[in-house]
Amino acid sequence: MAVRLRWQQAENQRHAYDTATLSKSGLRPGMPFQTLCERTVTPTQDDFTELGGLWLAETCPYCDRAWRLHAGFPADEIPPLPQKGPPMGVSRGTDNGQVVVTDDTNADPSDDD
Repeated sequence: MAVRLRWQQAENQRHAYDTATLSKSGLRPGMPFQTLCERTVTPTQDDFTELGGLWLAETCPYCDRAWRLHAGFPADEIPPLPQKGPPMGVSRGTDNGQVVVTDDTNADPSDDD
């Protein structure tokens, strides 16, 4: 079974999630869900464009990284994680393998020429 990732705004950020982790009814306002960054967030009605909400929040950089890793983006198209944030090493098992979010880039940004 393929992993199907989607985006949903909740708690002032746009997060990604694996649809396989939800019931068949999908997301609704007030329904908590697990994000790729391992947070549990709860969207409100204002977080759904189909219910009149607007998507104005920034994308969660941890979910963005997990999505890009899962999709097989080239390394130069995966931005580094912010210096401060939630602990990484997130693992999300699937039938096709795992989505793992880690920041293994130890490069000093000042070394870029």
